[in-house]
Amino acid sequence: MKERTIEINLIDGIRNDVGIVLTDFRNKFISDRNSIQMADIDKMSIFIDEKYLKLLSLMNGEMIEINSTEELEKIHERGIGYVFNDFTGNSALGKRDNKLHIAKCPFMNPSHPNRMTVPPHKLFGLFYEETLDWLEKNRSRIGYTECKCLSE
Repeated sequence: MKERTIEINLIDGIRNDVGIVLTDFRNKFISDRNSIQMADIDKMSIFIDEKYLKLLSLMNGEMIEINSTEELEKIHERGIGYVFNDFTGNSALGKRDNKLHIAKCPFMNPSHPNRMTVPPHKLFGLFYEETLDWLEKNRSRIGYTECKCLSE
């Protein structure tokens, strides 16, 4: 039942993001139909497609990239899923800083003095077991640790 609640919350979040874009588009259309270009329609369509492709990837146990600090803050706000701090390729930091966090981790809180930001590279997974499976398949050679937030 817990996973079903997570799915519904995530879908609601994506639906909200898509709804904002559709509302903006509708308002622009109502205010000045002549200003709408085909590029506006294409841009809206691409945005919606990207959101739903991300959702499908997450539901299939994949991890997806977090592209901005704003996205990271939205994940923390929703409190759903897991974030992997990925220093792969940076041999100076390596396993010590390749760390898995829960979405509600205090280090993701925008008001935390040492809050996480993007960059460095971050990945998002929806379910714990699938996230661990993905990390084992894709990062076990490099290594990673779990933040203490996962055991609190």
